[in-house]
Amino acid sequence: MEDAAIHEKLYNLAVHLKAKKEEEIRKSHNAVVQEMVEHQFKCSPKSAEIAKHRAEAEGNYGEFMYSEARRLSEEHSERSRQVKSKEEESAMVECTFSPEISDYAKYMVREDQDPVHIRLEKMDKLHKARLDDMARHAEETASAELTFQPQINEY
Repeated sequence: MEDAAIHEKLYNLAVHLKAKKEEEIRKSHNAVVQEMVEHQFKCSPKSAEIAKHRAEAEGNYGEFMYSEARRLSEEHSERSRQVKSKEEESAMVECTFSPEISDYAKYMVREDQDPVHIRLEKMDKLHKARLDDMARHAEETASAELTFQPQINEY
């Protein structure tokens, strides 16, 4: 029976000390807030908001900062995804899947429109025919000068 009574006293004492410690922390926080109000510390609204959250945060402040950084990182990722999707949409609006052909390109279009290998074969035949004509003409001009009679010059 005495063990239960001692245990109960110790438990009540621990609860009382914990409540007292929490009250001291609350008073200390209120004192800091009161001091800020009295001295009117100059700080940016963002700093004041962070200080307010720091005071309200339960648990480890490092965990609070970590969760805040994660939240901001996710917001940043979401904004970048939205910007990227808008850029892709605007790029797709410009895509017509039909090329714009310039006037010069239209001018260059061949009328025969044969496949490349046939056109190359035709060009090769024309080239060979022209070379044959040039060789025959060169031979005719060279043979025209040949008279098989010596040319005698008088001095």
